Amino acid sequence: MIVIPEKVVFIKVPKAASTTIARLFWDHYKVEQFAHLKPDVAAQIRYFMSLDQVGPQIPVLNGNWFYNRSGAFGWHTAYGDLKHLFGEQLADFHWVASVRHPVARLFSAFSFQIAKKRIDASLCSGDFERFCDQVFSGGKGLSQQQRIHTWSQSRWLPEDGEDLDFSIIRQERIGEDISRLADRIPSFAASDLGHVGSSFQGAWREYVSSELESRIETHYADDMTRFGY
Repeated sequence: MIVIPEKVVFIKVPKAASTTIARLFWDHYKVEQFAHLKPDVAAQIRYFMSLDQVGPQIPVLNGNWFYNRSGAFGWHTAYGDLKHLFGEQLADFHWVASVRHPVARLFSAFSFQIAKKRIDASLCSGDFERFCDQVFSGGKGLSQQQRIHTWSQSRWLPEDGEDLDFSIIRQERIGEDISRLADRIPSFAASDLGHVGSSFQGAWREYVSSELESRIETHYADDMTRFGY
């Protein structure tokens, strides 16, 4: 997601409160969350117009408008996708992404699939462990959408140590981090997420044994190390 007036690129990592954050941008600029862009318009924006020219008419660009690929990706586009699309035009933009503890995030992905009736399972520890085993095996038996939603968070982000203006929002302290960035990101200025942050905590611990927790953390060791969990 590119927020042109604020010179912000938001990397929408699945199951890390990213839709909650994206809505701050959509609402601020009165952009319809489910809006679409015609392919010919997307091509014109990518190849024949600068972002400065686009911004007054279309202030928020959803990254998925520019890719003819499976709907399993939803609004989610990675750093590499967005850099490929607009290259050096984004050189002076502020990159932002949200992340989440890998165990809580994987449980969120599992419960989301149950809520959407996309998986034959119930909200119990046994079914969650079976789901985890599928993830650990490389996604065997999972749909494309389920595999995408259980990729490591690092896979969506720039390389660790890459030289760019990059801020992380942690789901566990979303209100605090949004407030910290509000001076730089106008869409965050009116946010009241600090009052509802506790709703993101969930009750995953009652479904996850210490052994399974350790296995999940090992599977997502890159995220555990990079984000200091």
